[in-house]
Amino acid sequence: MNGSEWYKNDTSYYAVYYTESNGDRVLDVVTNNFGGWLKETNKDRVDEDHPNADDVGIKYDADDFWLEDVEMF
Repeated sequence: MNGSEWYKNDTSYYAVYYTESNGDRVLDVVTNNFGGWLKETNKDRVDEDHPNADDVGIKYDADDFWLEDVEMF
């Protein structure tokens, strides 16, 4: 499912993928808190790479990612 379809109170585990410019899908992380991970990733991205948070395209949107269910044992 597209990351924008994720429900904010969902604590299921998901493999989070992004798509490279050549179309390859790459695994970024497995998490049960996609919203928290996205928020922290954006914070780190701004703090480390782009101190001016108003720059266009710095922060990721949920729809920049693809989520797949992960079954935990």
